[in-house]
Amino acid sequence: MNYEVQQVCDVQEIISVREITSLVDINALKVNAEVKYDVDVTPPTTFYYTKVQNGIRYGGTLNIVSIRYRSDANYALYSGYIYPLE
Repeated sequence: MNYEVQQVCDVQEIISVREITSLVDINALKVNAEVKYDVDVTPPTTFYYTKVQNGIRYGGTLNIVSIRYRSDANYALYSGYIYPLE
């Protein structure tokens, strides 16, 4: 499977984005992603996520599932569907 992960976001305090799972659904991808934020940032309730898989670009808004506050960073788990953009 050929894929590339991209993220478009206005928040400058994102440290990293890690895709946990991605399942193919009819005309969509079900995605779970963990976003690591700076310790001073409260993660937003939604996160716009884009991804290129097998030459097709997908995008969509993921909703927050949980937040873990740690001393080094805040970790937010997001889940939702992304759809073909082209």
